[in-house]
Amino acid sequence: MHISKYFTKKRALIALAIITGLVLIIVVTEEALDIYAEKKENKAFAALAPDFISLCLEDTNRSDHSFILGRLRQCVYDNSIHNVDEEFYAHWRAPTSDKLRRIMNFAKGDAMEPPHMECSTRTEVLEELYLFMGYDTKKYIVAKPANEFPDHVLVEVLNPDTTKKELHDPTFNVSYNHLGTGKRLSAIDVLQTPIFEIVACSNSGECSRQQMMNDIEPLFMKMQHYYGLFYHKPDTGNKDGILSINKSRFDPEQKFEVDGEMMTYCEKKAKNCQNPIEFYTEKTGES
Repeated sequence: MHISKYFTKKRALIALAIITGLVLIIVVTEEALDIYAEKKENKAFAALAPDFISLCLEDTNRSDHSFILGRLRQCVYDNSIHNVDEEFYAHWRAPTSDKLRRIMNFAKGDAMEPPHMECSTRTEVLEELYLFMGYDTKKYIVAKPANEFPDHVLVEVLNPDTTKKELHDPTFNVSYNHLGTGKRLSAIDVLQTPIFEIVACSNSGECSRQQMMNDIEPLFMKMQHYYGLFYHKPDTGNKDGILSINKSRFDPEQKFEVDGEMMTYCEKKAKNCQNPIEFYTEKTGES
């Protein structure tokens, strides 16, 4: 009787050890495959990026970082088109290198039509180009206080010329600038700048006051309601993202209809609200 129980217990322990070993093998294998896939993608992107950057920056002063950042943004914009259709969804989850390859094919004349993209995919390619060139970046999601909380994606990059962060939006081919100074604005700058002093510049370099007014006019009615909430999720590690809000523009307690239910932003996007919200108010005077 005791011998039977002993062997039954022993078999159970052996079975548990086997199962644990198999689970460990699966986890290690998946991690190894992820590392391999990441290295493969990095290699594929690195094989394409230099040619595309050279194509975009032809006859450009490589020491003028302000111009380089704007020119790369313009190059992504010029060689893709905002169109969310079957073609877009066919490539939506493809690696970034695939997206860059299709943009470059059109830029070089090897494709008749520009690839169909939207804000997140255009920003994905632009951010990776900035990173490849050694710039520090952050990807931001902005949201509108309205039903379903529609959002938009853009990238912030540290400009070595000014040592300041600045937003670039490849969907509209603009940076966001201060009307009074002409300086490019960061995400936090946008939250703190009076709404009617935020303008856009579609030039690769600097814009005159009149150019900024002309650029912002068609954009303002569409984008002004997105200037109240910025969310950034770190690209590496397990840290939760940071949600930054100007409450005069985006009330985090206000509910809107989402899939037939009334919800606050944090009820819809709970993962974006794990850390305490950082609140900002407008500052008077020029940035």
